[in-house]
Amino acid sequence: MASNPSVTGALIRQITKRTQKAVELKDWQALKQLDLKVREILKNHPECLKDPALRPEFDRLKATYQRASRTLNEAINTTKVELESIQSQQERAKAYQTTMTMDF
Repeated sequence: MASNPSVTGALIRQITKRTQKAVELKDWQALKQLDLKVREILKNHPECLKDPALRPEFDRLKATYQRASRTLNEAINTTKVELESIQSQQERAKAYQTTMTMDF
C-alpha cells in the first residue's frame, strides 16, 4: 500500500517531536492542539494506520502519547494534592478569623 501523500512519515515525526516538547514544557494547551491534529489525521485518513511505511512512526507517536498521558495524570494528581492543601489552609484561616471576631 502506498503512503498517502498528505500523511507522511515526516509529518508524524514532527507531531511526535512537538508532542514530546509539549510534555517536557507541560504545555497542556499545545498538547491538546496536537491531539486534535492527530485525531483529524486519523479521521480523514484511517488507511494511514495500515501503511507499513508509517507503522514505525505511529509506534513512536503512540509511545509518546503514553508518556504524555502518564505525565498529565501525574500533573493532575499533584494539582489535586495542592488544591486540597489550599482548601485545608483556607478552612483553618476562616476558623481562625471566626474565633478572632468572637473575641472582640
